[in-house]
Amino acid sequence: MSKTDSATEYDVLAVLGAIMALKLLFLMLDGNLRFILGDSAVYLNSAFANLPTDRSWTYGALFIKALLNFGSVQAVIYAQAALSGLSCYLLYRILRRQVGLAGRWASALSLLACIEPLSLVYERFLLTDSLAWSLMTLLISLTISMLRRPEENGVGRAIAFALLFVAIASLRGAYMPVLGFLVIFVVCFLMYRYRTTKQFVFLSALTVTLISFNAVYFSETKRLTGNASYNSSDGFFLLASWAPNIEKVDLDRHIDGSTVIDTLGFTLNDVRNRPGHLFLPDGLISRLRQHLGDDQLANVVARKAALHSLERNPWGIVTLAWQTYSGYWDTGYMLDRLRHESGILPLDANLVELVRDRFHESLAENHLQASLFRSILLHVRVWDAAIPFITILLALSGLWCRTASASMVAATAVIILFAALGLATEPVPRYLIGLPWLNLLLTGMLAGTIRPALVQDIGCS
Repeated sequence: MSKTDSATEYDVLAVLGAIMALKLLFLMLDGNLRFILGDSAVYLNSAFANLPTDRSWTYGALFIKALLNFGSVQAVIYAQAALSGLSCYLLYRILRRQVGLAGRWASALSLLACIEPLSLVYERFLLTDSLAWSLMTLLISLTISMLRRPEENGVGRAIAFALLFVAIASLRGAYMPVLGFLVIFVVCFLMYRYRTTKQFVFLSALTVTLISFNAVYFSETKRLTGNASYNSSDGFFLLASWAPNIEKVDLDRHIDGSTVIDTLGFTLNDVRNRPGHLFLPDGLISRLRQHLGDDQLANVVARKAALHSLERNPWGIVTLAWQTYSGYWDTGYMLDRLRHESGILPLDANLVELVRDRFHESLAENHLQASLFRSILLHVRVWDAAIPFITILLALSGLWCRTASASMVAATAVIILFAALGLATEPVPRYLIGLPWLNLLLTGMLAGTIRPALVQDIGCS
């Protein structure tokens, strides 16, 4: 083994050790699993066979249920913290092995990812966000490798890509736009740049596995929940998110719009009414469901009406995204939102009793327990608000790298940002969870471009 190889191996072990040490330290400082009323209850309940139709069933029925075999709900936080640590290591690996960034700089960026507030907060919650993003970092790492080392593309990579695609989509339907983009980018890049038999075989395998694994997932979802889709309420969420852009004409294409809009309990124009339109009985979604009497049909109509409003007034959707972002700078509004996001409401009594009976754990006062990282969430409002601005700045700068992988990462960050702002009913910090990781990756790519001396020759293509 050469001195360079020995040094590289030492660096890897040092980074892994530092990440593990930080994660263990943070678990010692705050190791309690947290819950957000509504979503967390649904996911925990789904681990006991009551599968949801409008949220991920795989998170509860597969991930949480498997961890409950260890005899404690607390196992969820340990698994999510470990996977979050893996994401930090993957950042180091991409920067070191794919970009070629010097070890000390790649290490510094990976350790910054390890202490990023949003990641630390939400890996402690029984929510899909942390797990979905950890898997997304695996997919991004695999995709960058496909672009930079195409000679290694084969059936194994195609299968891994398809498995990660389905797993991520099943956890967070909001990631579908970026998942679709990654598929299209890989296919177009390889067909344009590497027109070889091996790459066409790889792309054929990728197509077959994607179609096959999605078909299997939809079939199983249909059997278990009655709806063959990644999110049977996607139309409802979209219509509520874009409610201020909705007019009667958008609904008139499918139903008499006045029968829905004229009976609303509050106006469509106020952007802060959007959560009410999604959940309240006199809101837009509830009125649409009552009028049609069929939830699946109502969801289809909602999706079509929302997309028609986008076609009719696309600038209105851009304006809504901006108004959602502006909410991050409203201190009073965000303090109220963050109190909810930090899990201060008690868990459903039936689930508290169920966990007590099966695992002898009491969750009745979980929402009252002191939490270091929950308090941090209330004090990083400026960080939350700054993340979108930093993302746009780095994404535009990333084009300067003039590499396919940097362009793909920049576009991925922008798509996730748009989903977090343009497809949300309100400012929700956890929707931004993946952006700091992408920003650090872009920072490393830019550093290697601006200062080539920071890039070391370690066999990178």
